[in-house]
Parts: sequence; structure tokens; C-alpha cells
Amino acid sequence: MLAVIGKLIGQFVTPLGIVALLLFFGLISMARNPRAAWMPILALLIIAVLGNFFFASLLTRSLEWRYMPPTDSPRGDAIILLAEGILPQEPPRQQLEVSEAADRVFFTAKLYSEGVAPRIIVSGNAQAAVDARTELIGLGVPENVITLQDKSKTDLEHVRFVVEILKAASLSKPILVTSALNMDKAVYLFTKSGISVVPAPADYQVTSSAWERIRKPAPFDVLSNLMPTANNFVLSSAAITEYASLVYYRLRAIF
Repeated sequence: MLAVIGKLIGQFVTPLGIVALLLFFGLISMARNPRAAWMPILALLIIAVLGNFFFASLLTRSLEWRYMPPTDSPRGDAIILLAEGILPQEPPRQQLEVSEAADRVFFTAKLYSEGVAPRIIVSGNAQAAVDARTELIGLGVPENVITLQDKSKTDLEHVRFVVEILKAASLSKPILVTSALNMDKAVYLFTKSGISVVPAPADYQVTSSAWERIRKPAPFDVLSNLMPTANNFVLSSAAITEYASLVYYRLRAIF
């Protein structure tokens, strides 16, 4: 019940939730008090800032580029895959489908095929973990090298259950695969749990060519990229959520 309540409340502290509340209460209040116009104005300002290409790319890059792909192929005794991005086979889908976050699954299969580590620990909730394992097997990873951890619903549970598996199997040098945007938080949580991981990020949203477009924009690009888009708003929101999570976990560690 607490998880459901927390999820419901959490919807209203995201950038989109704040915009919706500002517009809702602003439009209601303006009928009686014209000074309440500041609320929809602020909502539009949030959309304009978070939705433009330059802000979304800068904010996302500030997290993603903290961990760049290793120049040399890493070596470890296990690959930890934080499962996400595989869409379940539900009608009318004819098979498992993927979103961008599924890059981490493909990258895990690639690392295994290169001999980076002899086993894989797939961590996620019951649906995400099982679907990720199915996709890995379809990519040629032997089923017997995959350890499934399908009980976690939060970041902390990811870490706690995976750490239990690592310690039980005496594994000390895991390779961690997750989306680049989430890597800083994941590394921090594993480190706080006493596990030193080798980061192997995937699913970069900001590429070198996108960064060049920011550093040396064409005149027309400046104007077009200032226009807010849904994709840029989603990127900004995800980055803000990651920063909020980092602040929360660091404060939680102190208090």
C-alpha cells in the first residue's frame, strides 16, 4: 500500500506533474484573481526550458558522460545486468519488443561473447528480469550461465539482492551494465554496499555528434532546437529524477 501511495504522490513531483498542477490551479485561480497568472506562466517556462534540445542535452550529458565506455575491454568474474527495456509479449505483440533501454541487454550479450566474464546476473522485477533473460538466450547466451534475480522493485533492492548473490558465489570483480544515465547512481549504491564494480554503460542519449551541434550550432538549428519537444522534455525529466535520486540516497546515507 505504501508503495502505491508513494507512486501516486511521486507523479506530482515530476516536472510534468508540476506543470499540470500549475496549469490546473492557475486556470482555476485566474477566474477570481488575475494575479494567479504567474502559475500558467511558470508552467510554460518549465516546458520551454526542459523541452528544448540544448538544456536537455546539457543536463543529460552531465550524467551520462561521467562514465564513458572503457577504452580496453574490461575483465571480471560476472556481469551484472540491471534489466530494463524489454517489452513483454502481450497482444497484439507477436514477440518480445524493445525500447532504447534494451541497449543494456544487447551490450551485455556482446560483453559475454567477448569473454569479459563467464557468467551473468540479471536483476529486475519478475517481468523485466525474465524477459531480459529470454532476450539474452535469444542472442546466443547459454541459459546455464545466467543467474536470475527477479525480486527487486527498487534501486536499493537491486543492490541488496545482487550483493547477496555475489557474496554467496565469492564473486569480487563484477562488471556493471546499465543505462549511462543511471550509472552514477548505480555505482554509488554498490560502492556503499561494499562492492566495487567496473562500469560498462550503454544506452547513451547524447552522442558526440549531438554535442558538436551544441558547441557549434548552425543559425537555423539554434532556432529549431529552442522549440520544446516531448522527447527533450522526457530526457530533461529523466535527468532531473536521477539527480533527485542521487541527492536522496546521499542524504539517506548521512542521516
